[in-house]
Amino acid sequence: MQIDNFDQAIKFIRQRLPANFAKAYENEAGLRRMKYFLNLLGNPQEKIRIVHIVGTSGKGSTAYFVSNLLTSLGYKTGLQISPHIINEREQISIDRKMISEKQFCEYLNYFQPMLASTDKQKLGRLTNFEIITAMAMYHFYKNKVDYAVIEAGVGGLNDATNCISNANKLNLITKIGRDHMNLLGNTLQKIATHKAMIMQKGNMTISTNQKLAVKDTIMRVAKEKECKVIFINQRNNYSRIKCAETYTEFDFKFENQNFLKLRINATGEFQAENCCLALSAIAFLSKHDQFNIDEVKIRNYLAKIHIPGRLEIINLLNKKIILDGAHNSQKMKALITSLKKIFPNKKFDFLLAIRSKKEHLKIIKHIVQIANKIWLTDLPDAKKRKTRIFVEPKKLENLFHKLDFSQTKIIEELSEALRKALKGKEILVITGSLYLLGQIHSHLKNYKL
Repeated sequence: MQIDNFDQAIKFIRQRLPANFAKAYENEAGLRRMKYFLNLLGNPQEKIRIVHIVGTSGKGSTAYFVSNLLTSLGYKTGLQISPHIINEREQISIDRKMISEKQFCEYLNYFQPMLASTDKQKLGRLTNFEIITAMAMYHFYKNKVDYAVIEAGVGGLNDATNCISNANKLNLITKIGRDHMNLLGNTLQKIATHKAMIMQKGNMTISTNQKLAVKDTIMRVAKEKECKVIFINQRNNYSRIKCAETYTEFDFKFENQNFLKLRINATGEFQAENCCLALSAIAFLSKHDQFNIDEVKIRNYLAKIHIPGRLEIINLLNKKIILDGAHNSQKMKALITSLKKIFPNKKFDFLLAIRSKKEHLKIIKHIVQIANKIWLTDLPDAKKRKTRIFVEPKKLENLFHKLDFSQTKIIEELSEALRKALKGKEILVITGSLYLLGQIHSHLKNYKL
């Protein structure tokens, strides 16, 4: 199939969405077909310097921080993230510029004979995420990036990004909690094992502070893999955190780097943690790869960073709206904790949709602490699928009622739900899924109240 334009490319990619997500990622078949395909491409992932990021919460923000910090220091830097908010091009960028529509199409046309060969290997068809991951690796290699920052998809062990055997790879592990338990296991130890298995022999790994069970698991895997691990924490590496509506300020220290009153254009205590993990990575790379860190450039960049969909505050017709893709209990807890600190004693309206196979009750328990009214909606694309991927609004409403919270309203039509929610007097928080933010974005862009 010849792909002549970006619309055709998106259709081609989305036809590769797995019919059964759990089955597509439940074993090593996906990783094996990924490695087979990359071998046909000449193994580009082994020819570039990579920072590989896993975790349950904060992966995307940390990836943004690392890649943009490296770019600000003058290094050509690739970034692969997932999921996207608007379209798949967001998942692949170099120096803050997304891959072009033309290049995206050209790669897919070049890939097609190799896709056909891979599909015949009885390992299953390459999925949309696997193709985009391979495209990112190939794009970064062809463009001779200095560094490639790669965010893992699901877990680590069988994830499509776990195809890099280079001993010089730097691994970063963000906060680990309970998510994707149908794939990764129902204990923190099992989940942590999956994520820690991105470590390859000789790799350096830097992790944020973790619960004891998670930390022990990471250390066990590191010993097996002959890797070194450093854990950063709030006491020794970042302190005096101050959260405001438009910024977060903190002190940072890691080895020989010491920045006082560092200010980032991102709000939330969790962003201080993510930023410090990224800064620790930069400090390690500067020593390992022998380059100097320009503190002025670091400060200037962080003062203007924009991370879409992570406690993103916008104003629409004099109304404050907060967009956050929190989709599990750990992320929602971080969001609610930050909102309490930034807006003390404040209640919020929520526009909410939550994906299936999440810990719904735990998620909404965090929300009710600061909720004034909650609008429950559904997503049009999601309703077209054979298997429902979002929780039915009525089911969510019943859970809220069990928690003695009755200020809920179901409006399944997303555009109408947004219109009603925007009429509320309180700050509106739109959350529950990055997919929801992607659907809502076009409505907000052209909205007239």
